[in-house]
Amino acid sequence: MPRIGVIIFGVGLCLVGCRSKEAVKFSSWAPEPSAKPLSGSYARLVQIGEAVEQEARAKAFFRGKPTSPITTRTTFFAKEKSQANAIIGANKSALVGLVASKIEFQYQPVGLNEPPIYLRGVRLIGESLLWDMETSIASQQLDGAVLRCGQITKLGSQLLGGGAYEATLGISLIDRARAILAPELGKLGAGQLGTLAKSISASIAARPPLTQCLQNESESMLLSLQQAQDFAQTGDFEKLEEKLGKSTHDEVALLKSIGGDPIKVVGVFDWIGDDIKARSKWHIDQMQSPNPDIDPPELKSRKNWRVLYRYFASNLDSLSPYVKKCAARTQLFMLECYLRQKVKLKAPLPATLDAFSKAAVRDPFTGKPFYFKSGAGEFKVYSAGEDGIDDGGESNETFDSPDLVIESKN
Repeated sequence: MPRIGVIIFGVGLCLVGCRSKEAVKFSSWAPEPSAKPLSGSYARLVQIGEAVEQEARAKAFFRGKPTSPITTRTTFFAKEKSQANAIIGANKSALVGLVASKIEFQYQPVGLNEPPIYLRGVRLIGESLLWDMETSIASQQLDGAVLRCGQITKLGSQLLGGGAYEATLGISLIDRARAILAPELGKLGAGQLGTLAKSISASIAARPPLTQCLQNESESMLLSLQQAQDFAQTGDFEKLEEKLGKSTHDEVALLKSIGGDPIKVVGVFDWIGDDIKARSKWHIDQMQSPNPDIDPPELKSRKNWRVLYRYFASNLDSLSPYVKKCAARTQLFMLECYLRQKVKLKAPLPATLDAFSKAAVRDPFTGKPFYFKSGAGEFKVYSAGEDGIDDGGESNETFDSPDLVIESKN
């Protein structure tokens, strides 16, 4: 073969070879968050929570050996409650004072990292406030229970400005405080009902948009996916399993088995990432403007990857209805207090809920006003619940189906 032919043939082989080894492009799902100094009310919230956690760790010793701090406990008896309150100290009043005003969250996605450590301390303070409520009710000091219920609701409402970790803690505190006091509403006087209604109303007014925690969690989900993709791209599957946990061992092993085919790896992560984006948009849109005629995005079947998918992409499927239930019950609680106050004062009940703000009477499940009936000194106010259908206020033993109501039978 002439020299020129050899050169052309060689160049042709090079081009074919180079093309076959061309780097596969991985999608970009989220930037790595940069550490920013915290400021203002949010910095103070973190400081209070971390102070309690640090004190709990300093006291976490049993017979001279380190043990788990009390902030990790879920069950508390009298001895543990006393220990917890000693650890909390002045941080309880500091947190109560802080949440009296609006906290400006400076949320940063968590990704595959551990939950923010300050939340442990905040949770312990929340538990202590709930114990105060229980003590007040046991001794029939209902003014104290009313005061603490309002404070806990304000704290929980503010936490809806974060992601799933913050929002689930906030919702848990709000729901437990309401569930403690709701059965006692019949014992409250008109003044106490008015005080409680005003406090809950202020919490609702200061509450971040219900879409905020969904948007924040969506960003955290995408960051988790990005971090996992980075591990897979560099072949560090051991680190990936360490981050995801042993329950994902089989899926990580499967991912490792296709590691030599980047196109397949990209396909798995694109399938998850595209669904996160589409499903997040659907949940956020439904929170803003509920529409039962719009179904969630259809998930393309990849049965071998469903566990991996659920790890990254299913958070909003559980968080969104959790947020709606809490928001609906909080608003119903406020309305119930105002309406009960009128009954106590023997004042005429309104025929509609028009006197209240649109935000206060908007049912998160339908986007329309709560259902309301009144007459002859009696009333019924309730949410349509998850199915969006009016069942006349009928509900089950958990007060959430078919219609959603507050936890009071008085």
